[in-house]
Amino acid sequence: MMSVQCYCGSNLAFSECCEPIILGKKEALTAESLMRSRYSAYASVAPDYLLLSTYFTERAKFSKQDLADWASENQWQKLEILNTKNGQVNDVNGEVTFKAYFNNAHGQTSIHHEHSTFVKENGKWFYVKGIINPKNASPEVLINRNDSCICGSGKKYKKCCGV
Repeated sequence: MMSVQCYCGSNLAFSECCEPIILGKKEALTAESLMRSRYSAYASVAPDYLLLSTYFTERAKFSKQDLADWASENQWQKLEILNTKNGQVNDVNGEVTFKAYFNNAHGQTSIHHEHSTFVKENGKWFYVKGIINPKNASPEVLINRNDSCICGSGKKYKKCCGV
């Protein structure tokens, strides 16, 4: 059986990277690894994990069905980590700024740009909240069909994710 590369872009197999975290077989050691596993949970449509990895005070703001719908209606292309602040193994707070590239339900290529905050409680990292489009960044990106694909395949967009 061929191993699938992890959605988070780590160049590791999904089964060796984010999948064990999503399945609860191992913990995310840093805020960034939790962020990467949450992106992979969207890409692999794992709404239970998305809820469980959200801090308990924030869970009521999310619906399992809404998370599943949003995860499945988009084609997740690439995760780009822009910045991390704290969030290491010995920290209790962390911040991660990232861009998640995807094709939405209407076939438009979009970018979800977020600055997320995380907290570590009882040795476990949780997503607390995020600021969407920090510093008024544009949520949409226009890509010419002849541009290189955003997924990093090296192919033209029209021959890859823009199909």
